Amino acid sequence: LLENAGKTLREYGDTHMLTPAIGTVALVQVTKKTDDSYAFDFSRLEKWFDTFEAVGFKYFDGRHITGAPATEMIDEATGKTIKPLAGKKMGIDPETVAFLEAYYPQLHALLTRRNMVDRYFQCQYDEPRNDDQYRALTELARRLMPGVKTKDAINGRPERFSPLVDVHVFGIRTMEDSEVVK
Repeated sequence: LLENAGKTLREYGDTHMLTPAIGTVALVQVTKKTDDSYAFDFSRLEKWFDTFEAVGFKYFDGRHITGAPATEMIDEATGKTIKPLAGKKMGIDPETVAFLEAYYPQLHALLTRRNMVDRYFQCQYDEPRNDDQYRALTELARRLMPGVKTKDAINGRPERFSPLVDVHVFGIRTMEDSEVVK
């Protein structure tokens, strides 16, 4: 099913595959360990990469990291599904910083091993509204995943967020309203 969907998307000219690594319906399986650290199983993410590379996708966009609090994790102590980051602001609350400090280096190692550092883009915060949060997320991504570019739509306030995003996703209306195209 995914392979056929990928083939159809490629036929229509898509070049980037949105990748739900973390968040709701996450490909990466996360275990919250008894010592409060995290263990990551990237096997489903690797299968995702393999499936879509096989049909011609070269680039992958990691779903917005601000969705990480919705990630269901296995509690090592009980075996139950938990959401320990629920209700927390990614990059601001200490628990989320600890999560990203564990997750990003392991994701980066996987991307490095697969020669994908320059082909994977990490989306952070769609249409950001919180300057401090966006700045913190950018700092974490750049520090913990060197060479991986960040990518976001910043149409609401490009003058504030442009320095903090590597690849801008602009809407037609933003370009129409821009002095650049007038």
